Amino acid sequence: MEVPGAGRNRRIGPYTLLGSGRTVGGGELFAARTDEGLLVTVTVAGPEPAANPEFRDRLRAAVEAARRLSGAFLVPVVDADADAPVPWVATRFTAGLPLRHAVDRHGALGEPALRVLADGLARALAVLHGAGTVHGEVDPDSVLLTMDGPRIGALGLVGATASPPPSPTDDMFGLGATVLYAASGGEQDADALPASLREVIGGCLYPEPSDRPTAEQLVDYLEHQGLPAPEGGWLPPAVTADMAAAAAAVGSARAVQVPVPPRPVRA
Repeated sequence: MEVPGAGRNRRIGPYTLLGSGRTVGGGELFAARTDEGLLVTVTVAGPEPAANPEFRDRLRAAVEAARRLSGAFLVPVVDADADAPVPWVATRFTAGLPLRHAVDRHGALGEPALRVLADGLARALAVLHGAGTVHGEVDPDSVLLTMDGPRIGALGLVGATASPPPSPTDDMFGLGATVLYAASGGEQDADALPASLREVIGGCLYPEPSDRPTAEQLVDYLEHQGLPAPEGGWLPPAVTADMAAAAAAVGSARAVQVPVPPRPVRA
């Protein structure tokens, strides 16, 4: 894909884009690296929102809010530029697979993995909602599966820039639809949900937003069930093998892979 404003060497800001991007919510997502070889993930806004001054103002405010957030299942913002020819946001690079890729290739997840998925997403959203922000694009494309559980960005481009903004109940509907997708192998079949999740995930999908559980209520619900955590890895071996291959492919395109420290955000 040609990225507007990326230049002939496929750079955005201080980052060189690696490989092809994938569409996530309101932008295109790329693995990228600095000249020193540090890996990040860059989300590039499309040309239409980039031409809207209000988009840039809302993005700038959302980035500042996201910088203050942290959590075990959140991918933090490390850099951004809302004033670039094409606005972009960089988050810490996290090795993993998009949920949609894993399910489309390997099929539905089993009950233990579904519980880890629901719990991790609920904990991430509890942090966001507790800080007065929303994500706005919780779906199988924005959820990343890692060896340690699911991850989602501290900033969803749609949630940051939509007008009117989405609500926490919209995020909970997205969580429910995402878990249902993983349970049914892509088809939205409520009967595919295991008994331990049927009530609470079904509740996330209620038509009336006020009837949906909050993120904290979902976490409490799962904790009070007292079911054992998965033994060993939480994902099927085929998914972890795909994950390792994807990490190796990105690793071949960079010099070193080390944690990226927070940078001053230009947004």
